[in-house]
Amino acid sequence: MIRQLERTGKSWRLLYVGRARASMAFADELAAYGDRVTIAAKDQHGPFNLNDLLGTPQADTAVYCCGPERLIAGVEAECASWPEDTLHVEHFRAKSGALDGDKDEFEIFLTKTGITIPVKADQSILDALDKVNIHVPRSCNEGTCGTCVVKVADGLPDHRDSFLMGRKRKENKSICVCCSRSLTPVLALEL
Repeated sequence: MIRQLERTGKSWRLLYVGRARASMAFADELAAYGDRVTIAAKDQHGPFNLNDLLGTPQADTAVYCCGPERLIAGVEAECASWPEDTLHVEHFRAKSGALDGDKDEFEIFLTKTGITIPVKADQSILDALDKVNIHVPRSCNEGTCGTCVVKVADGLPDHRDSFLMGRKRKENKSICVCCSRSLTPVLALEL
């Protein structure tokens, strides 16, 4: 990401936090970027304060965060007052309880092909699509990466992913078909 930002001339800053400097990958390589990189290793600097490290909300600033759930939860809390869609997170695994809930049967209607496909209680939307040879790119199969996001044309998704956030989740215009389901009997997808 840094190399891409450098090539495009975009302004950036990296805050890299960890427990021990010795276990932090790429720390030496990142030192070449000078004061644009802050390495906050707990074993060298003690506990860190996310408020101090993140600073004040700015409309033209995006925050990207990945790491353990405790860190992500802390960054989410700190960025709660920031402008909508400022924060982008990547989870290593699905949030606790994200995949829970009723698993009723429903149908998906594919708007581009006019096909209606049943989705069984023990099956994901992706599985149902695979059965009729409609391939949607995927990676994690648990709703953390966003590779399988598909546009929703009609119906109400039951979001069980850990990828869509904020406005994108509330608008119900997209769904992670690897794990999410439908709250309506028919969910129309732009496929």
